[in-house]
Amino acid sequence: SGNICSDSKRFTVNRFGSWYLAGDTVISYENNYINDVSGIHIYEYNIDKLDERRVDIIYNGEKLELYAEDYTCNIEYNDNCYIYDYYIEDSVFAKDGSYRITTSSVDRAGNINISSSRDNLGNIGFIVDRTSPLITGIDISNGQRIKEKQVPVKFIIRDNSELAAVSIKLNGEIIAEYLEEFPADYSFTLFESDTPQCFLVEAIDKAGNVTVIEVKDIIVNTTFIYKLLNDYNVLLGSFLDIIGISGLVFVRRKRVIA
Repeated sequence: SGNICSDSKRFTVNRFGSWYLAGDTVISYENNYINDVSGIHIYEYNIDKLDERRVDIIYNGEKLELYAEDYTCNIEYNDNCYIYDYYIEDSVFAKDGSYRITTSSVDRAGNINISSSRDNLGNIGFIVDRTSPLITGIDISNGQRIKEKQVPVKFIIRDNSELAAVSIKLNGEIIAEYLEEFPADYSFTLFESDTPQCFLVEAIDKAGNVTVIEVKDIIVNTTFIYKLLNDYNVLLGSFLDIIGISGLVFVRRKRVIA
């Protein structure tokens, strides 16, 4: 009768499952210390649709519970390929600590895909540190006068994650700098001088947080003139106090006589 029947079926051969790309910011964060998280994108490509997908985040070694508002996934189809754009909200990384991100999925061909198992992406990990280094133990203040031939200055520096650099300046000159190995405590010496002295301690951690402590106008001297100057200031203060009290008494008496 000349009737012709035709049928066509479309299918895909998908032996390898998904492959992944990280957004530019993620690449810059990888295995780094950062103090600000912004724009976490992970892209998953697959020639088939995904039947299941999820995002997992490990925070300080423990799985972080994620909610619907914590991340989104936008889907596009382009050049015979499905593109899944996972965007993780910045608020997920609000706390200081270590983070590792993994995406996993199952496509229609039955492939189980895990981003950490792919050579082109691997584990996405970084450390968030928004806390500046802590410098403690310095017991010298601005304008302090010390009657000694030399004065040791000792202090300790601690950081949430890891230090990157420590420098010590005395009277504008760098006297010590640490870039790789950091001691448990730090020290230097102020020697006797005819002029006021100052020092500055700067600590920078690997996330770029900076702490600076500067102490100015320190006088370290044992000579008579500086002792006299110190005594003069004490006497001047006492004298002014006496004048103030005497004036008050005089005024009160005058009012009584009137």
